[in-house]
Amino acid sequence: MSGDLDIGKVHEHTPEFCKSTMIEILKQSPELKDNQDYGKMLIQHLSHVAHQLGRTLHAKAIVEAIQIQCGEDSVLFKTIRSSKDVGMLVEDYNLAIKISETIASAKSWPILGSEGVVNVHYNNKAVGTQDLYVYAALDGVNPLNLMAVVYEVDLYHKWFPLIKTTLLKEPMLFRKLVDVELFLPWPLSTRALCVSGSGLDMMQQDKSVIVMIREAKPDDAPDNFVMPKHSTQFALPVAGYRLNMKSPNDCVLEMVFNCDLKLSAIPSWLQNWVARQFCSFLASRLVATAKNIGKTPDCPYAPRIKSKPVYDYFNKSFEQYSKEL
Repeated sequence: MSGDLDIGKVHEHTPEFCKSTMIEILKQSPELKDNQDYGKMLIQHLSHVAHQLGRTLHAKAIVEAIQIQCGEDSVLFKTIRSSKDVGMLVEDYNLAIKISETIASAKSWPILGSEGVVNVHYNNKAVGTQDLYVYAALDGVNPLNLMAVVYEVDLYHKWFPLIKTTLLKEPMLFRKLVDVELFLPWPLSTRALCVSGSGLDMMQQDKSVIVMIREAKPDDAPDNFVMPKHSTQFALPVAGYRLNMKSPNDCVLEMVFNCDLKLSAIPSWLQNWVARQFCSFLASRLVATAKNIGKTPDCPYAPRIKSKPVYDYFNKSFEQYSKEL
């Protein structure tokens, strides 16, 4: 991209700057709205910004600028919106908004109880399976350690019993395709689902990172990759995490999710009761795992934190924005 908006450094600007600058570029070069090749080039850049840098807000702002300045019938906007990569980033954005709004409203839900630093709330007005909200203030826990527990999906079995998670593909730094199996007690059969997990870097906005989880769709998979099919699936109406840095060694974890295991023979009230009890246990296990990273020689997280690019990326981000706290 030309002008003042260098796509390689888009993370250094605000989404508002990206939007206004893109509008100005299109005003100065109106012929771009009919340029399909320019649209194809932008698609590659937008995918990189959203899925490699985690800056979905910035990418969405650029898409909105094109919609405003060129119109939905323009060649440029149609080219952009026909891309599955752009479709995914727009869906990620909408899911992040839903997760943020649910977290905001969840603070007024009834509290189930507390276990150590973990509070669990539930939506008592929901019909069917309930939304659950977990809040945990983690003093003395490096935000990078907490992120590792969430990011390393193949290690979920370390703190989440009765689950098997298989990393299918990692198309980009901030996107994973994961096959999840939940082993239920006899006589219930195993429930499974292929999910898409993506990250949204909000450090610039409110010192947080949002992780969105949803059922994977065919467009989520890289070309020529066939996702596994399961005869007995569960559903995730909403699922996500927000990790908020309070200081270099203090952070807050917020989780919101609704897992519908498709157990029609079991009353919803009983499913919700079991889910609330299990949720508190799982959240406490996740927190304990984050607190213990690096304290034993056989810790599987520590070497990954040292070697994977995603942690280097966020370590620099945490250092930069911790100066503003």
